[in-house]
Amino acid sequence: MKNKVAFIIPYFGKLPNFACFFFESTKHNFDFDFIFFTDIDTILETKNVFVNKMQFSEFKQLASKKMELDIHFTSAYKLCEFKPVYGKIFEDYIPEYSFWGVCDIDLILGRLTHFITDELLDKIDVYSGVSYYLSGSFFLFRNTPQLNLLYEKSIDYKQIFENEEYRFFDECGPVWHELAQGNSIEEVHAGIDSITHVIRRQEKEGKLKTYFADSILERTGDNSVLIKKGAIIMAEKEYLTLHFIYLKTTYHFFVPNWNPIPINYFVDTLGFHPMSSLSGLRYLTDGSVANKVRNKFNNIIKRVVKLNFKPSSHKIR
Repeated sequence: MKNKVAFIIPYFGKLPNFACFFFESTKHNFDFDFIFFTDIDTILETKNVFVNKMQFSEFKQLASKKMELDIHFTSAYKLCEFKPVYGKIFEDYIPEYSFWGVCDIDLILGRLTHFITDELLDKIDVYSGVSYYLSGSFFLFRNTPQLNLLYEKSIDYKQIFENEEYRFFDECGPVWHELAQGNSIEEVHAGIDSITHVIRRQEKEGKLKTYFADSILERTGDNSVLIKKGAIIMAEKEYLTLHFIYLKTTYHFFVPNWNPIPINYFVDTLGFHPMSSLSGLRYLTDGSVANKVRNKFNNIIKRVVKLNFKPSSHKIR
């Protein structure tokens, strides 16, 4: 690609067990670079994955310096709030890139160049993987001083970044459901002036060109998702990413320890499955199978609970 794109990923602590699928999917996207800032020793550099050693405390020091604010939060989850500021915080690491972005690692990347092309990037300043707000799991900003300081257009930015509480600034405040129902962000009370508020205002004033896509897969329902040679396909539609935000929270979601990870496999509400297991073709053509299995398992659990077993008072003779 003519436009160089870097994803900035600060990550501290321990990698989740499904992170290997994210790293595997970077291998299908050599047109994009992934720059980590981390205290984790097990992340290996590749052709397009770069690792900068950094402690959590060092991130806060750098953020304080670059933003000229007193940054002192303790929860790593608060990092999410800073996503729209990464272009400013890490500006010294990305001077050669046309765009910088963020992406979570609890996801699988699809074939990014099928969605993000030079033709598109030449026309826009902001790309979001979700159509009705800036997606914190995947977005791109043009690498310019104007965009890198966009967060300062929020009337709340100082209060948000100097406060410990996570306020969902990186997306739209806590009003995702209202926006999904078709409401404009100007019509709902979010409680804060989020980055989506800022972008929509700037867009309305003709100062920004944006592309809000509908390309991230999060809710799979009864369907199985095919991962095939880097592509993410469900119900004959290809997606930018498969985000585990809901799948990973279910107690029965199985993450295998594959080595190597197969080039083709599928994912459903039960977890990851190789194409050879339990007739992969049947699962892919009948998405209800996973739901039937899950419902049967849940019914068994309910029966056990209903029995309300109690310890026996009889002594063993």
